[in-house]
Amino acid sequence: MAHEPRQQPEIEPEYDPESMDAAGQPETPPPQPASSRDLIGQTLGNRYRFDALLGEGTFARVFRVHDLHRRVDLAAKVLRSDIAQEPAFLQRFQREAKVLERLQHPNIVRYYDIVEIGDTVFILTDYIAGQTFQQMLRRRTAPLTPMESLHYLTPLAAALHFAHREGVVHRDLKPANILLDESNNLYVMDFGIARILSDASTLTVDTTVGTPHYMSPEQILVGEVTAATDIYALGVMLFQMYTGQLPFTGDSEGTTGTTAAVRIVYEHLHLQPEPPSSINPRISRAVEEVILRCMAKDPAQRYGSVSEVYDALNDAIGTPSMSLDAPGLQQSIGAGPAVSQVSPRAEPVPTGVGGASRIVPEDEAREIPEPEDYGYQKPKRKPKSQDDPFANFGDFGEKEGEKKEKETEKETEFEEKAQEKEAEKGEEKAEFWADLGPTDRLGQFTWGGIILWAGVVFLLETLGIMTQPWAWLWGGAGGLLLTESAARLVMPDYRRALGARFVFGIIGLVIGLSLAFSFNVWSLWPLALIILGLTLLINRLLE
Repeated sequence: MAHEPRQQPEIEPEYDPESMDAAGQPETPPPQPASSRDLIGQTLGNRYRFDALLGEGTFARVFRVHDLHRRVDLAAKVLRSDIAQEPAFLQRFQREAKVLERLQHPNIVRYYDIVEIGDTVFILTDYIAGQTFQQMLRRRTAPLTPMESLHYLTPLAAALHFAHREGVVHRDLKPANILLDESNNLYVMDFGIARILSDASTLTVDTTVGTPHYMSPEQILVGEVTAATDIYALGVMLFQMYTGQLPFTGDSEGTTGTTAAVRIVYEHLHLQPEPPSSINPRISRAVEEVILRCMAKDPAQRYGSVSEVYDALNDAIGTPSMSLDAPGLQQSIGAGPAVSQVSPRAEPVPTGVGGASRIVPEDEAREIPEPEDYGYQKPKRKPKSQDDPFANFGDFGEKEGEKKEKETEKETEFEEKAQEKEAEKGEEKAEFWADLGPTDRLGQFTWGGIILWAGVVFLLETLGIMTQPWAWLWGGAGGLLLTESAARLVMPDYRRALGARFVFGIIGLVIGLSLAFSFNVWSLWPLALIILGLTLLINRLLE
């Protein structure tokens, strides 16, 4: 069943420093073009049906869409039009996408594609029904215990360890970018997207991408991002998990700055966090040392890797540590500890793409809100074990479990392949006959050239300079379409298989030549069939 966004009761929200501006009022996202709301109920590209608006924020609106070809729900982050139209953005994203596609991990929300249809550009990712880690923490009546924290830290550390090994740093790690599904399994979302926005969008020039509460000093000062940056953010999250509050909220004595965001930044740069044990006396000295080392101002003083953090915390708690590369590690996590609930309250909506936030200039006097529940539903991912998360750490290789897992994987793989084949058939038809139109910048350039050429031809005919205008018009249009086809074969950013534009380019050129040299164009219909057949064969060979 498709997940619908939860209806929050109208309860006056309590003070939350993560979602208030400098005046103490709830933060609201900046205005966006109204047209993206009109997407609900529409089907773009004859494939993606926009069913519901899940959230909106600084860079995008997030929708639940249904993929009609694969018959699954996905999350579509529709970029703000001024970002989507930036020349460098799509080129940058297409380069980064090859890295994001490698992040195939059980605890990472999968990136699928960036789709450009007309003026609408959106990023497709998994859709997971559930809540954010931030919401779970807010609804608790008490901080997590160290043993409870390991339930979440194990898959989180495994995801970060895998991503860092692939050379990808999150940049904006925080509870709002971590999802918990309905079985309490954990997924990290938006790897790498903050970097793309930072590098490609003029909206982030002279700003720093990231949420102030979780940003490391080096990220604030020079924008330098390494695995140590994620470790610092992880330390802030551990502090929050074990104490129930953030280490820096901008209200410490002696803090300077005219806005909440600037005061928080000042604290990250110049103040040491309060010892967690002074807030929660149940925290051991060993656990406290792990948290504070993660939050060291100097990156060189932090742990060298997420794996080291995980091992150190296990040692401090007194539980056996597992290798984050161990086969079956994620399958042992299970449903996790029960969550102590309080009455749900209204919360801010997501900040948008990647939850990528920025420190705004002082004259804006605003602080970035934390994202709301995206309500993703991960397609075709089998549910994980509901057992005790620590009961089976040393028993990953039981034959019965492996047998069932392999059977499930085979069934899932067979079903996915069948769906992909069915989708490919529809895609081939749509791509071949629909690619004649101005669906991207290169296509718009071609059709603009054809219209301009037509105007020039008829103007020259009117002036008596040119004869046989229809021959020139058909020949020129055919030549432009053929030039576009050739350009798509050599330009990676616009690569597309030969299609209708190639067929009509040949036909247009032949018609132009026939009119110019006065022979019967209708005698060329066998040639048109030959061209169409050859195009279909070439498309298949180029796949």
